[in-house]
Amino acid sequence: MLLFLPVHYITHRVNPASPESPIYSVGPAELDFEFVKLGLQQWPGRSWFLYAGLVACVAWHAAEGMQIIWNTWLRGSLGGWKSSLKSRSITAIAVVVPVLSGLFAIWREPLMTLASSATRFEAAFQKSVLFRF
Repeated sequence: MLLFLPVHYITHRVNPASPESPIYSVGPAELDFEFVKLGLQQWPGRSWFLYAGLVACVAWHAAEGMQIIWNTWLRGSLGGWKSSLKSRSITAIAVVVPVLSGLFAIWREPLMTLASSATRFEAAFQKSVLFRF
């Protein structure tokens, strides 16, 4: 997660907020699924790897954290919960598959943004070294 989260934050929050030309501070209201779609369509390999890695890490983190939260706050009233590698894996997969299916649906849609916005989005992506080549 230490690789995926900083890259995601910089690519989706820091770089689009740059006042430099041609980005001109893409605002939060403009950062919708079209931004994600452009990244998936322009740089499919990198984007799929980064999104899948981020989602998988977050899902695994949540699956492990559920046991800790359960045993900390609910153990007394509902009993303890022993989690195994298999149950954590199933939980993580149950989260990852629908999210990546949604990304696949977004990726397959045509880009529906103005050309000027697409140029700004591309410039925001290309501020990151990962999306320059």
